[in-house]
Amino acid sequence: MNEDLQTGLPDQERLIQTWLALLQEAEPASTLIETHVSWILISGQYAYKVKKALHFGFLDYSDLAMRRFYCCEEIRLNRRTAPEIYLDVVQIGGDFSSPALHASPALEYAVKMRRFNNEKQLDRLLEEDTLTAGDIDSLSRAVGDFHQGLMALPQGEAVSPYGTADFQLRTVAGNLQELGDLLTDPDDLALWEEVKKAQIAEWLVCRDYFGQRQKAGFVCECHGDLHMGNLVLVEGKVVPFDGIDFDPQYRWMDIMSDVAFAFMDLLYFRKAPFAWRFLNDYLEQTGDYEGVALLRFYAAYHATVRAKVHRIRLLQEMDGIRETVPAGAEYRRYMELANELLTNRRPALIVTVGLPGSGKTVFAKMAVEKLSGICLRSDVERIRLYGEERPAGGESGNDVRYTEQARERVYERLLDKADRLLRAGMTVIVDASFLKASHRALFRKLAESRSVPFAMVSLVAGMETLQKRLEERQRRAEDASDAGPEVLALQKARMEPLETGERRFSVEFVNESDSGFDENAAGWAVLSRLFEPERNLA
Repeated sequence: MNEDLQTGLPDQERLIQTWLALLQEAEPASTLIETHVSWILISGQYAYKVKKALHFGFLDYSDLAMRRFYCCEEIRLNRRTAPEIYLDVVQIGGDFSSPALHASPALEYAVKMRRFNNEKQLDRLLEEDTLTAGDIDSLSRAVGDFHQGLMALPQGEAVSPYGTADFQLRTVAGNLQELGDLLTDPDDLALWEEVKKAQIAEWLVCRDYFGQRQKAGFVCECHGDLHMGNLVLVEGKVVPFDGIDFDPQYRWMDIMSDVAFAFMDLLYFRKAPFAWRFLNDYLEQTGDYEGVALLRFYAAYHATVRAKVHRIRLLQEMDGIRETVPAGAEYRRYMELANELLTNRRPALIVTVGLPGSGKTVFAKMAVEKLSGICLRSDVERIRLYGEERPAGGESGNDVRYTEQARERVYERLLDKADRLLRAGMTVIVDASFLKASHRALFRKLAESRSVPFAMVSLVAGMETLQKRLEERQRRAEDASDAGPEVLALQKARMEPLETGERRFSVEFVNESDSGFDENAAGWAVLSRLFEPERNLA
């Protein structure tokens, strides 16, 4: 750190203490939180964030004009996701003995925020094991809505200078070097070498994708720091806050990089089912399955960034003593996760076989969490191809979405996406009826060509049970599928039973009760043996 560029820091400290005392006179519960780059004064329902007069290689708050600029940037950027929290930039003026808001001359600037309950930050909820599946669904909607809004903005003629293959290599290599410089333990250094080797190898695999994604407009001005500590529940909804304001290169990124950060941090908290639920909900909302090819690279990069941050904090807490490493040190766990993300991949292909109402989608949603996979839904892909409008009659009428040609097109689309995901090292669950042996054969041949395990999950229930479920689904009108009792009869007549050669790939799940698939312990055990649970990323 360059001491000459920290002009104003002693005056700032004096100002903060005086202002805190004045706030406490009016509101005795007013408090001060200090981080390595800012002070946050909390008083009543508001919080005031003042940036320290510091200059690092990646951050320059050294003069008042710069601090005002970055306060404005913080408001601009974070109001995209948290307008209810980020309110305005306020001027602190007067003199150092009696500072006041909006007074002149300006002594300092602060970001004015509406106070929130920090006990509702997602890292706190994860530590207390009180985060719910509904909260994860809210997270995926928040991130998905944010990214779809970014993609809808005018792109302009100029291609972003960020996100190229060379840019990614420089960024990753620089971060790894900074992390390596902080390590002294032989085991840490050996692990660091493994991560570095695996990260560069993954970059080589992804090299062409970076440029393709950049040219296609997927590199946007994102949040940049979507770990669990920067997400909070406000009135039951997850709100991302504290995005990166200090340097555009850390927030201009492929939208999949933003996703990978949250995905990675859920894995760090040992919540793999939540991580895969989040990822699948996001992908179903946005359709960005092609971006999964870069998921491991970005997730591992963010894990090493978090490792560096936690290593720096640990050294600060230990007064720079490098030789002692506490058991379970956070930085080491992030390094181990980065290595696992890059080296532990076991692709597999599972397809569902069943009539409408048999529980294909319910099974698939459970499978992505139990087996750490990605689900492709025929109903959703049909909507992407043909739109959401549902003509009267549906499959039983003259709906163009259900012609033989349309069905073939949907299965071709599923096959292509499944192939891309398998090449990215993912377990893929395809949620479709697979009534025809020819469709099942296409996916079995894909698995064989990619040398990955294959299974067909046969979902079984009686006709009366199926009809009741479809009637209830039509009444709710909340699902992407529009199959009703009439469609059930048509599909039953058209269904081709499993052939003898297919049965060795088949696992049967009986779904007669309302308790779901948890009762099918034998079926899950068979899948676990086929797809080896040690490949999971947690």
